[in-house]
Amino acid sequence: MWRTRGTYGAAAAGIALGLIGVADAHEVRFGRMVHLRVLKEGVEVAMVVQLHAGPDALKIRDRFDRDGSGELSDEEAGAMAEWFGSEAFRDFSVHVGGDPVALEVADVALDLLGDATVLRGEELLFRIVQRGVFVLRPGERPMVVRDAPANAREEIAVRIDVPPPVPVADAKGDGTAGPLVPIGEGSYQALLMGRPATMRFALDVSREWSVE
Repeated sequence: MWRTRGTYGAAAAGIALGLIGVADAHEVRFGRMVHLRVLKEGVEVAMVVQLHAGPDALKIRDRFDRDGSGELSDEEAGAMAEWFGSEAFRDFSVHVGGDPVALEVADVALDLLGDATVLRGEELLFRIVQRGVFVLRPGERPMVVRDAPANAREEIAVRIDVPPPVPVADAKGDGTAGPLVPIGEGSYQALLMGRPATMRFALDVSREWSVE
């Protein structure tokens, strides 16, 4: 495993893998899962990208085997992880109260499942967590989440969690493949495919919020 920047949080560990899409101009087939959590001090966004064993995994491995050795070095795996991270967050943004939330990388991990060999085209699993800080003042504050598939066939599974002490009103999604679906108290999911999408919430923050 290639890894950097701290310990990968549990927020992404429970994201179910399974959607397969086509992403990026390189026509490489993989699924992308997005998990956003609203915290008292900001947001945490975890993304998981899975590339199954086969021609597409071979294509990516071969692209980053820059010295043609047939195996990925730590430096080459690091370059691959950097590319995945850039692609995953390319069109993603969060606004709270009309202000953009600046996200910073908290953790990155790339699993070369199987081994570092290129020609067998083994499975790849990439995980990244970014965090952003904002002041969530008392009162009703709109939160807007945007993302976009890289092309007409890519699918993105999105989950958004808001802690129960913060009531959510007017949760809706524009451009999603289906409605923004509540899946539990303070939890919503959506499927993005084919076009940019915007998910909107109204957060009603009380002065008594004590969630850590």
